[in-house]
Formats: sequence, structure tokens, C-alpha cells
Amino acid sequence: LRRLRTDYIDVYYIHRPQTQTAIDETLRALEDLVRAGKIRYIGSSGASGWQLVDMLWCTHDLGLNRPIVEQTAYHLLDRRAERDLIPAAVSHETALAVWSPLAGGLLTGKYLRHRSGSDARLSPNDEWGAKHFTSQADAAVAALADCAKEAGLTLTALSLAWTLQRPGITSIALGPRNLDQLSDQLAALDVTSDDELSKRIDGIVPPGGVT
Repeated sequence: LRRLRTDYIDVYYIHRPQTQTAIDETLRALEDLVRAGKIRYIGSSGASGWQLVDMLWCTHDLGLNRPIVEQTAYHLLDRRAERDLIPAAVSHETALAVWSPLAGGLLTGKYLRHRSGSDARLSPNDEWGAKHFTSQADAAVAALADCAKEAGLTLTALSLAWTLQRPGITSIALGPRNLDQLSDQLAALDVTSDDELSKRIDGIVPPGGVT
């Protein structure tokens, strides 16, 4: 806290609950920090639906401060959070914050314009690229880009707007590198998705699916 030049942290996240440590030990330690005034609220990141419910049950049973937010990866190319995490969070009134809403840049469409591989992330030796630059993902991004174009939107704005408007989502983490990117991302706030567009998107990446 001294290094951060602050007296307290608003929200303190635990990253990926570890099965080697009983969750009640972690939650009791966080409770001590809340009582000491070092942190105000606790959150989790990378938890599954059952792990979130496990934490909520544990805090209720022990009379501890409960996690108020779960941070998860969620975007148009990866909708697995819809299988159990989002229903669990909505049911138990836990906020959902999203990281990587543009799938590491895939949902900006920029890699569709650079398929020749000049970008370092397209290198066959790059682990991230090998996992995400698949033919299925490429086809999905191209189809989503067509949807955005027909709706008069950029793919970035469509992708962020879709995530923001999903049930339970309260915030998304952005990482613009310049003002142009920031403007493109903020345009998502003015996007309204209709039923026809939503059905087209579901046809590209079905609910709960991943590509």
C-alpha cells in the first residue's frame, strides 16, 4: 500500500482459486484485511461457476465478507462462461467484470488484414497465436466482421457492445494504445443490438460455445 501510495484497495481480487489451499483459509485472510481497513471489497478472478458458489457458501456459513465480483474472460469467440458461471453469478447477485473482451485483438479485425504473418503474434512459434489463430476463429471473425459492416459498425464496437449488454456484465477492461482505438471502443456505448443481429451472432458462435 505504501508503494501504491494509498491507504486501502477498493477491490482486491484473488486470481484463480487454488485447490491446494482450502478456500476458507483464503477467505479468512481476506476478511482480516477487510477488518483492518486495508481492502474494502473482495473479488475473484478465473473462478468457475461451482468455485464461485463455493466461496459464496463459505462466506455465508462463516459470516465473512463475500466476493462481490468475479472477473472472467468472455467475448464473442468464447462464450463458455454462459454455461455455468454467468447463471451462478446472476442467481447470487455477484457482479461480473470481463477481461480480454476483444480476444487479444482478434475481435478488432486487424489480423484479418495481416494474414501474411508480418505481425510477431502470427509466428508459428508463438504459443498464444497457435492457440487462438485457428481456421475456425478466422472464419468466425470474418463472419462477425460482415455482421458489423452491415450494421454500420466497426467490429470492435460490435464486439464490446455485445459483451456489455450480456446479463450480469457490469464492466469490461479496455487496453487502447491511442486515441483512435479509445474512440472506437467507446463507440460501443451507443450501439443497440436488435434480435436479428443477435440471432446472426448466435449462428456464428452458439451460446456457450467457443471457437
